[in-house]
Amino acid sequence: MATNRKHQEVVEVSGQTEHLLTECESRTKFAKCPRCSEAHEKTELDRYVTEKICEPLAEGMARCPLCETQILANDESWKSHLMGHNGCPLNPRKGGKKSKLPVKDKKGPGAAGKQVPRQTRGKKGVKGR
Repeated sequence: MATNRKHQEVVEVSGQTEHLLTECESRTKFAKCPRCSEAHEKTELDRYVTEKICEPLAEGMARCPLCETQILANDESWKSHLMGHNGCPLNPRKGGKKSKLPVKDKKGPGAAGKQVPRQTRGKKGVKGR
């Protein structure tokens, strides 16, 4: 599973935080949060930490940058979370369908408890848009 973070480089979801902090052309705009260990834009980091928007990351766990769910930090858990039947509700590549489950991501399509529309392909093109 890969994701595009506002530029042309494709990065595995499980490595997105490391990419933003060490490899990304825009890495100078990001910093590691001391509470949750995720990469956040430096302009928002102080507010993010002060308001305790994030949850500390448990030992041996990783956090999905798409839906913010904590999962075990191993390849099998990432695979299950991203591609499993009840996996990541914000995975755009999961069978071509988007979940209707509300998510807590404040920036994504499921923000503020809104439902993510399910898209299906009919004979005359994409329905449900």
